[in-house]
Order: sequence, then C-alpha cells, then structure tokens
Amino acid sequence: MHEKTKDWCWWLITLVLFTGAISARIFLVQYPAAWKNIGLLTAIGLACLSFTKTSLGGTFIEFWQASVLEVRKAVWPTRQETMQTTFAVLAMIVVMGLLLWTIDLGLLKLVATLTGRWGN
Repeated sequence: MHEKTKDWCWWLITLVLFTGAISARIFLVQYPAAWKNIGLLTAIGLACLSFTKTSLGGTFIEFWQASVLEVRKAVWPTRQETMQTTFAVLAMIVVMGLLLWTIDLGLLKLVATLTGRWGN
C-alpha cells in the first residue's frame, strides 16, 4: 500500500474512533456512566494508538522520546538552591516595587507641581 494512502487510512481510523467515542458517550444515555466512561477511555486510547501509526504520530513519538531523554539529562537544583533562588526573587520584587513606587510618587509630585494642582 502506498505510504500516503496508509497514512490517510490511519487518520480515518483515528477520527472515527475519536468521534465515535465522544458521540457514544453523549448519545448512549441508557447505559450507566461508568460503562460509558470505560468505553470512552478505551476508544480514545485506541485512537491515540492509531494516531501513532501516522507520519505525524511517528514524529510526535520521536519528539516525546527525545524530550524524555533531555529531561533525564537535566541537573535539577537542590532544595537549598531552590529556596535561595526563591528568596532572591522575592527580595528583588520588593526592591523593584519600592523603586517603582518612589519613581511614580516623584513623577506625580512633579506633574502636580507643574500643573499647579498640588494640595487642592
């Protein structure tokens, strides 16, 4: 079978499973919710599995595997480093807030003085 035809077949299977799962969940009101939810999750799982058979799905799987590999390579900070960084960020927020408040107050006084509205 031609590669594009095979890809379209998998896309069609994915679409049918996904829309069928949602439609069945909505329209089969006579069945208990637990059974409908199990059917929905099963059909969505099968739709995801068929999606992985498409060219885009294969690319996604490769990307996912590369991402997991990169996360495993990452060096995560210790609790102490995280706390120190958090406190440094909070301190900078306070300092910048006070600085901007002071600048804003100074500009307010300057504009009020220039327009003659100070104290009215």
